[in-house]
Amino acid sequence: MAAPGFPGEEAVLEAWRRYREGEADAIEDAYQLVFPFCLRVAGKTCGRFVTGEDEEASIARMAFLEAFEQYEPERGPFFVYVGRVVRSRLIDYGRREKKQRTIPFSSFFDGEREREWAEDSELESVLLEMARSQEIERLGAMLQACGISFADVARASPKHWSVRQAVRQVAAILAADAELMNHLLQSGELPLKKLEKEYGLNRKMMERHRKFIIAVAFILHFDLECLKEYVSP
Repeated sequence: MAAPGFPGEEAVLEAWRRYREGEADAIEDAYQLVFPFCLRVAGKTCGRFVTGEDEEASIARMAFLEAFEQYEPERGPFFVYVGRVVRSRLIDYGRREKKQRTIPFSSFFDGEREREWAEDSELESVLLEMARSQEIERLGAMLQACGISFADVARASPKHWSVRQAVRQVAAILAADAELMNHLLQSGELPLKKLEKEYGLNRKMMERHRKFIIAVAFILHFDLECLKEYVSP
């Protein structure tokens, strides 16, 4: 499957490489980045919120250690791999607990629910949802630095198809031009003069839809894969 766009993936892989080279403390760096994600997978698997004090969190913690030790790049994205390990270990735990009847896990781990979660497509859906949530948070932080809210972006969104196409073209040009993006990131403003002069773009149209253009440019420039579907033609 295609890898969801997890912002921490590169940092985790760097920690994994350091760990393999003998830097034992590197696993702590990876743990800080990955464990909140493991808790979210645990919550999705169990159908309820899981805190760091819950038994399921301990299982997720052990699953992370197992995944970190056994991971190899050919297994695919680390977040996908660790998500599968966490889910698998929790389902095994639920089966054992159900068999021993020590805790009421039957509300989640009944036969139908287990079969549903046995499909990889279910995990992919959860991972995609989490990746989309992380990308939305990341985009929101970048927009906030420019004094823009998601409500502002919605209000600045073009209503007509032809205008939306023109606005997306502006955003694509902006995202692909390092100098123009650097201007946007440093000032929080569109380089209107350069866009108008160098690319012959309509200044009034850009001013009217400035906030929407900035949002789309961030999505394209920073390759926010899960959000691209919302701005693609």
